[in-house]
Amino acid sequence: MSRIDVFDFHFHFLGQESLEEIARLLDSGAVSGMLCCTDLGASHEEFEARNEPLLALAAERGKEVLPLLAMVHLNRPDWPRHAARWFDRYDALVGVKLHPPISKYTLTPELVDPLFDFLGERGLFAASHTVPLPGLSAAAFHPSLKRRPKTRLVIYHGSTHEESAYLAASFANVVVEPSWLGFFPGLFQLMAKLGGYGKLLAGTDGPGWFRDFQGSPYEDLVGLARRHLPDEDTARDFCGRNARRFLRFGD
Repeated sequence: MSRIDVFDFHFHFLGQESLEEIARLLDSGAVSGMLCCTDLGASHEEFEARNEPLLALAAERGKEVLPLLAMVHLNRPDWPRHAARWFDRYDALVGVKLHPPISKYTLTPELVDPLFDFLGERGLFAASHTVPLPGLSAAAFHPSLKRRPKTRLVIYHGSTHEESAYLAASFANVVVEPSWLGFFPGLFQLMAKLGGYGKLLAGTDGPGWFRDFQGSPYEDLVGLARRHLPDEDTARDFCGRNARRFLRFGD
């Protein structure tokens, strides 16, 4: 069986150690590209000092390393100034990473609508951590998506499965990243019936899980994809080609 190209749509930058891991994985050919969340541990004031190494690597590697701006606290009134400052300064940033549980807010239209406007004006997308709790799951984005249906949104972890599949089916630019250790058959089955396999992107949520895993995370990801999906061509789409379409590399 031929090798499948992988684009990891969910990777975390956690400092110098993960920076070296990103370069090693790319150079080894284990993965051909990565969407990297900037350091969630950084405050607004620390952002540049903590994340400059990743942003420098992204500028050097081009489309192999694409960083997301994390620490966008929608519950802080100064988030637009914070976000605009970094997007104006760093061309490599391609979107915003939201993590409402860490930022300690729930998703409401009052918070999300201005973000979607910001993203639309700049041609960016959002990726959001989701968990199965009211105001923190995929369904919380629905009111804002109805008002701004062109918004490009990635549902990280696909929580809940039903909500994620429904959003992907309902909005052209919503996709779902179920995360490597959470490849549950039910989500894949729902996506096949609703949004379709073209709305699924592969990611690992690494590298935190890598050190405790026996074997290659990317070989395991591909093996799981082959078991969950109906054929080799669909597995290739899921592992890499869907990501490149979403990122509009062909435009």
